[in-house]
Amino acid sequence: MDCTELRLGWRAILGVTVALLSGIACLPYYTASLFVTSLQHEFGWSRAAISLGPSMLALGQVVTTPFIGILVDRIDARKLVPFGVLIVALAFGWLSIMNGSFLQYFAAMSLMAFIGGLATGTTATRIIAETFRSSRGAALGIVLSGIGLGAAAGSTLVARVIHTYGWRGGYLAMGLFSLTMTPLIHLLLRGRGRVSPSPDSYSGDTLREAFSKPLYWCLSDAFFFVSLGSAGLIIHFVPLLTDRGMNAKEAAAIASVIGLFISVSRLFTGFMIDRLFAPRFATALMLLTALSYVLFITAGPRFAVVGAIAIGISYGAEMDLIGYMVSRYFGLRCYGRLYGLMYSICLLGTFLSPLLYGLAIAKDHLGTYVPMIIAAIILLIIAAVILFVLPAFPRWNDAGPPTTDVPVPDGQVASKVPK
Repeated sequence: MDCTELRLGWRAILGVTVALLSGIACLPYYTASLFVTSLQHEFGWSRAAISLGPSMLALGQVVTTPFIGILVDRIDARKLVPFGVLIVALAFGWLSIMNGSFLQYFAAMSLMAFIGGLATGTTATRIIAETFRSSRGAALGIVLSGIGLGAAAGSTLVARVIHTYGWRGGYLAMGLFSLTMTPLIHLLLRGRGRVSPSPDSYSGDTLREAFSKPLYWCLSDAFFFVSLGSAGLIIHFVPLLTDRGMNAKEAAAIASVIGLFISVSRLFTGFMIDRLFAPRFATALMLLTALSYVLFITAGPRFAVVGAIAIGISYGAEMDLIGYMVSRYFGLRCYGRLYGLMYSICLLGTFLSPLLYGLAIAKDHLGTYVPMIIAAIILLIIAAVILFVLPAFPRWNDAGPPTTDVPVPDGQVASKVPK
């Protein structure tokens, strides 16, 4: 890790961090559970129907992220990010004036999903990957931990706003925050400051080369399994606890732990993968999370904090790992498109997960969240196995294909990645 590189790139780090915590990557999804009960009582919508809103955030990105990846391989991502945050602000304003039409709710969420995605992982990680090299993992960890901090603070503050001003006030407050941050993000990301692009910014696999490698699809499967198992618990965590007798205020406070540990997990993961072999480190995290889920469902609500920590660990590390592993295994030549597709596959799991948890609790289905949590444990173990068998990273050169048998940042020896 190069501290000088981090110091020189502070504007990129701060600008991307603010963009992520005020855009679609943070507030819409991680505060969604706070609105479930209010919308259910106000309009009579079912939990499964309400879950379709945050699920739409993921589905929209599933569709648009590959296209955003194409854009960021051709257009400076710094020009796209502020516009995405502005769209999120406008969508929040729209949600605050809903009149009971589910179509209006669905349309506002879709607006965030389809256009707000300009300020999410694809653009953010591209900015970091092309700015940093030796400290890439640490820089990714710092900026992506901002999502967790925003989720932790957002859950607590928005819960208070909802308690005082109602759910409409909650949506309006988030909209005003995102609107205020938009010009600041533009100023921070304008130009490149004192940092030149990373030397490997234009080297790497072509799309055909990357797609021909089983490695790419194995990585995609692993991250899909993690999101499918854990993402739905973020949305249904508060209802899960209140169904077991916990009051809403206490449940919301525990839910804020998810955001805190998303932040801790991303920061810790970012710094560690600059030092350790990232796939092995990820394996350990997934197994630890699976063990925590076992404790959560066997010990009951008194171990709710353990469940919140486990969700934060698994879901938090994932975004760090996708950006880092795509850049290390496949280079930056087609980074936007390769990351975009893999992230889209991951988001497909994020889209399906809340729906599956919502259906599980429906009275005409399982009536409990436990079977879905057991399924999540199994999925995490499968992902851990996939990550454990991944090969060493290649080292990319601007001149052409990766060199072999040279040390790489995590201390491993590079080898050719099998096609």
